Amino acid sequence: MNDEITNLPEPEQSDRFAGLRRALTVDLPLKTLALVVAFFFWTSVQLSTDVEEQLHLRVSFRAPEGQMVVGDKVFRVQAQVTGSLGAMEQYTRRRDGDAVYIPTDSFGLGSSTIYLNRDLLGLPKSLRVIAIRPSVVRVKVDRRVTKQVPVRAQIIGTPSAGLTVKRWDVVPDQVTIDGPEQEVGALKEVLAGPVSVEEEVGDMVRLAKLRTGVLGVQVVDLHEAEVRVEIAAPLLDRSIK
Repeated sequence: MNDEITNLPEPEQSDRFAGLRRALTVDLPLKTLALVVAFFFWTSVQLSTDVEEQLHLRVSFRAPEGQMVVGDKVFRVQAQVTGSLGAMEQYTRRRDGDAVYIPTDSFGLGSSTIYLNRDLLGLPKSLRVIAIRPSVVRVKVDRRVTKQVPVRAQIIGTPSAGLTVKRWDVVPDQVTIDGPEQEVGALKEVLAGPVSVEEEVGDMVRLAKLRTGVLGVQVVDLHEAEVRVEIAAPLLDRSIK
């Protein structure tokens, strides 16, 4: 009885895979050759088809140690380029975002007119540059120096009726500033404030932001200072004395 039991699906499944193998292996050399020819044809199309693209770049100028770029140091630049699809894809994979860093070592101190071109923007020779906008930028490089200057509180407003600001103190009373040589040399003090005493009736202590008021010059010690304001009545002070 058991000898008569057979598994009928196995021959069918075996025959099905056998047919598939025969279909894949028949004329295998010709099929391989056709696949290779198709690959080379696709590659040649990729390399010969020209495309045009608008590149949006963020160009940043970097000064060497001991120097700094004064004013605008980052510019938005559009580069219109054309080239094969393969070259465009290769450049897109290779580029690091939209940032382009240009050292200023060869510019020297002072203001320089920079003509942006393929080499400065790091564009490969496989891409043809149609236009660069803007094509000219101005960059100013100066020596970077530091010095200490006093801090002055900027007091605004008027205390309550009959009262006046008797004195004020700032802690710390001196800070170190950093920036271009010419601007740092001309700066005499740093402001802490503004600190309002409007309608105040007694002594007060406030944390105030430090401001240089000069582009490119910054305070390197800290960002805030403590302003202590003493408010008193002038007539009362006179009678006590």
